[in-house]
Amino acid sequence: QRLTVDSRMPLTVRDLMALALRKWPLAFGIGRKLAARIEGYAPAVSNLIAPGARNVELVLTLGGAMAGEVFDVNTRAPLPNVALTIDGPHHGAPVKAVSGEDGRFKAERLAPGTFKIDLREDETFIVSGEPVEFTVADELETTGVQVLVTRGGTISGRVYDKDSGIGVAGVE
Repeated sequence: QRLTVDSRMPLTVRDLMALALRKWPLAFGIGRKLAARIEGYAPAVSNLIAPGARNVELVLTLGGAMAGEVFDVNTRAPLPNVALTIDGPHHGAPVKAVSGEDGRFKAERLAPGTFKIDLREDETFIVSGEPVEFTVADELETTGVQVLVTRGGTISGRVYDKDSGIGVAGVE
């Protein structure tokens, strides 16, 4: 359910759950979380909220930032125009960043927590080794994040049934 909240009015969300869930609202982890996203703030999410809860507050903060560089794993040269996907506790679509001509990149307004960097939308490079992980604290900048990449390539082969040896079509 999507809501738009005016700064002058209180938040009211009606008809969240069926009557059956009211009997033991949080005993089994049943409830809802509220999430908020707006330009200029880090995304925020509430704790689990029981149906009928009152005086629920969702506090928005400026969030944190991170800055880093992308390097070729073999030459250690900085790489420009590498498309980074940043996954973590930002409650929505992944954050995107692109390295500049000097290989540097920056992401701002990140919710506090742990993030991973992936290159799933970059058509040329892949992360060398394990995914890069970093932590962001509210209103602080995490610096020195290094992403080592290598040029991607093509993998070819087949997927087949173990017993018959016949190829299986439509595998994703």
